[in-house]
Amino acid sequence: GKAITFQTLSMAELSDSNLVHTYQQFQNQLSEWYPNAFNKLEITLPYRQCIILKWVGSNQKSKPVLWLAHQDVVDCGAPESWKHPCFQGNISKDSFVYGRGTLDMKIGIIGMLEAVEKLLLAGYQPETDLYFAFSDDEETLGKGAQAMNAWFLKLNRKFEYILDEGGSTLDGLIPNIDGPVACIGVAEKGYLTIELIANGKGGHSSSPGIDNVVNMISAAVYRLENNSFPTKLIQPVKESLRAISVRQNGLRKFIFRNPVYFSRFIKKELCVDPYGESLLRTTVAPTIMRAGKEDNVLPTTATITVNCRILPGETIASVLKRINKTINDTRIIIRPTADATEPPKITSIHTKAYKVLEKSILKTIPNALVIPILNISTSDSRYYTELTDNILRFIPIKQKPGDQGRTHGIDERIHVSVIAEAVSFYSNLLQLGEF
Repeated sequence: GKAITFQTLSMAELSDSNLVHTYQQFQNQLSEWYPNAFNKLEITLPYRQCIILKWVGSNQKSKPVLWLAHQDVVDCGAPESWKHPCFQGNISKDSFVYGRGTLDMKIGIIGMLEAVEKLLLAGYQPETDLYFAFSDDEETLGKGAQAMNAWFLKLNRKFEYILDEGGSTLDGLIPNIDGPVACIGVAEKGYLTIELIANGKGGHSSSPGIDNVVNMISAAVYRLENNSFPTKLIQPVKESLRAISVRQNGLRKFIFRNPVYFSRFIKKELCVDPYGESLLRTTVAPTIMRAGKEDNVLPTTATITVNCRILPGETIASVLKRINKTINDTRIIIRPTADATEPPKITSIHTKAYKVLEKSILKTIPNALVIPILNISTSDSRYYTELTDNILRFIPIKQKPGDQGRTHGIDERIHVSVIAEAVSFYSNLLQLGEF
């Protein structure tokens, strides 16, 4: 609860002295709570308010491991709509800690450090070197993660696996499955934002003519919306279905176990809701519009920002090619922004890293069904693809009916029992994850 009171909004500029002070206060508090971790682990501050902790292992010949988390949070949105103030970290009578960052993702930082402190007090030393990298702007530009990646590259450091946020445990949220389902992200969509820009002569609204830039840009978006990317049943989604088939019955069990033969049926089932459809195709979402300022003046420029989440198997180049072909209007400038990233390599579920993570989850939640998934959102891990072939995305939070939308939404919260479970998970993974 106390960690939530530090309003660690994403860092943007080093000159923001108030925000820098907030981060420093938060980090000082962490060092007070976890004195052994901050005294016995090697600490590096490679960039701005980012922190890297290194726990030296007993076997220097083994490949190290890297765990990621981010200190920054998004703003409250509509603070007046919260049941409890979003930066007070209140604990309710029914044992929920409320506040921005409880789920995304101070639970990761607190859970990891609690586990490290506990094991240090017990005299434990890992076999492999363990690194913990806490960024300061995952929610915005990701410059912190890029800087830390550059720091590791300079050291020529390669990792057995990297653990970041992504999947979580869903309890009662997957149709026809009782009990918790722990979702490990083995793949992640790529990220691309483009600006569509239309320029014209402008003029008086009483005689608009046919070259109104608002009409031009609207027509471009209309064509994008009505010519969606094709659906594809990619490997991680097939693996998800096969894993889920264990808890299915009858015909559904057979279909999910053999997704290749029933791809048409499965695509129809998944396309019923936006999340399911996003597992099957590259998505294109208009998000920001800018045009005129006066109601009686035709603007000379209209711009729409479009965010694309790229399905593994596609590339930034192939997406841009299709968008150009779909819009098919030389008057529209299509300009990508600088923060694009390709879909990372898919991590195999047959690796030792995946098996160790699965084992740690089951030791913490014995009745869980563990499944691999495709993450449709992006994480800091997208900047670390040069450092490992095995990126795993899982955060030990449990979501039940009614919890959907709390991350980045109103009344973000976490139950105290889930916090304890998270500490157990990280402790189990630290001890099981020996390479």
